[in-house]
Amino acid sequence: MIQHLIKMGKHYVGTSAGSVVAGPDISLIRNLDNETVAPELNGYKGLSLVDIVVLPHWGSPWFKEGYLNRGLDSSYGNPVHKVVLLTDNQYVHCREDGSIKIFDVAVD
Repeated sequence: MIQHLIKMGKHYVGTSAGSVVAGPDISLIRNLDNETVAPELNGYKGLSLVDIVVLPHWGSPWFKEGYLNRGLDSSYGNPVHKVVLLTDNQYVHCREDGSIKIFDVAVD
């Protein structure tokens, strides 16, 4: 459904988990949350709207322990997808030609 709306010219905007799920694979954040609270989860396939995997909240004190102790291991072990780290002040604009631009609202 979402892919169909995008083909019709609509824009997708996702924050936090919404930015992660836009990519091809959500497995890079699996160690940041407790999988047991989602017993129906049967895979890690994302929507594949873009060919990058966003790791949001980079530098946030609330995610520091998760990223440093659990999250980075899985992202460095996955050379299949491009990984983009975004702080809470940043967003990424994915263009139709496949290029990306990162904006920082604290600077731009």
